[in-house]
Amino acid sequence: MGDNKKILIIEDEELILKALSEGFKRRGFEITKATDGKKGFELIENEKPDLILLDLILPVMNGQEVLEKMKEKGLLKKIPVIVLTNVSDGATLKKCMEMGAREYIIKANFSFEDMERAIKKIL
Repeated sequence: MGDNKKILIIEDEELILKALSEGFKRRGFEITKATDGKKGFELIENEKPDLILLDLILPVMNGQEVLEKMKEKGLLKKIPVIVLTNVSDGATLKKCMEMGAREYIIKANFSFEDMERAIKKIL
């Protein structure tokens, strides 16, 4: 499925980061990881991933700030972002989608298969 596509996972919860990275590696994706928004944004600029899985609640720079910086630099037009978070309020969802996120998935409600379907739809 992966065809050597590169996914950047920006997530500070170690168990989720490990599960996602291992699951997508098994499906043929190249995985890059960051545990804070600042490092994640540096990887976005340097690595040019094919897709980003982005948590919103992150140390150093939060996920919304990452989206804002990506939008400012025109990166959201080139790199699709799936927000994966426990922030479930409608205002945050709306803001992220307006900024350019392609999907908004609540961690508590998702399965790996849901995530895989979302990625297949986007890539």
